[in-house]
Amino acid sequence: MSAQRVQGLCSLTRRNAAKVASAVSIEDCCLAVGEVVGHSGIISASRMNNALVVFLDNVEKANELVERGIVISGEFVSVLPLSLPAKRVTLSNMPPFVSDEILTQVLSRKWKLVSPIKMIPIGSGSPLLKHVVSFRRFVYMILKDDEDLDLSLHLKVDEFDYVIYARLLRTR
Repeated sequence: MSAQRVQGLCSLTRRNAAKVASAVSIEDCCLAVGEVVGHSGIISASRMNNALVVFLDNVEKANELVERGIVISGEFVSVLPLSLPAKRVTLSNMPPFVSDEILTQVLSRKWKLVSPIKMIPIGSGSPLLKHVVSFRRFVYMILKDDEDLDLSLHLKVDEFDYVIYARLLRTR
């Protein structure tokens, strides 16, 4: 490997990378990425946390890859940035029979969800109650940098009205 190529590796940041959630081989993924941004722009690739991560020689190529996605074996595969500006949003007042699909559909109209919606346990210290979940769930969503999320969603499920509260989990 040339000294210039090795020196280029030191200047990479998370913004140079894209993440592909797919079970395909690293080679197949890189070939698909190369079709979008050029094969010579791929610097490094590996499996990382159940996804394929590809580092590109510049941030603009990583951004283009995220915007366009890739096609592998004839199927479109979305691509996410490695440094995801996702925020954890807590959803409250959600009885367990209100499906995640309904909420995903409502939230996806305005925001991009980057994780499945997950139930939050009640946090009991008793091993007999470890399985009990609360009326709260959480999801990771991409919000604008300055966007503050504090809203009420009115849903009708089985002829009943429910008010679901969505709040941004603030980290200090």
